[in-house]
Amino acid sequence: MIKGYYLTRCGSLWYNLIAEIDKIKTELSYACSDEISDLAAATLITFRMPVGLTLSAIKLSLNTAPTGTKLIVDIRLGGVSVLSTLISVDIGSTTSVGATVPYVISNSNLPDDGIITIITTQVGSTVAGKGLKVTIIGNKI
Repeated sequence: MIKGYYLTRCGSLWYNLIAEIDKIKTELSYACSDEISDLAAATLITFRMPVGLTLSAIKLSLNTAPTGTKLIVDIRLGGVSVLSTLISVDIGSTTSVGATVPYVISNSNLPDDGIITIITTQVGSTVAGKGLKVTIIGNKI
């Protein structure tokens, strides 16, 4: 009797532990351009979410920094932006981390199989920028 209770209790603990591990932070990174071509204001990639996420953060990185004007990127779910303030990379920078204008997430629910589109709405005016990667960070739903 005691042995059966112990096994049931341990099985329940393992089940709960596995359920919590599933909620751990997940990062999905996508290359949105090649490494050497200038970026253009355009739709770069469209993909389906491999898992459902509650979006908590986004990061952009570049191989070559934009100059003249900053790079601005929109992330859309089913054609509608998930950002109320778009994410950007400042002039002369290669990352969105620490950008002077922080992005604001307006829709954090990215469902499994949802269609995501990455669009550059502005590129550098002197040097456009090159080698864009986008990282989407969140917890699995």
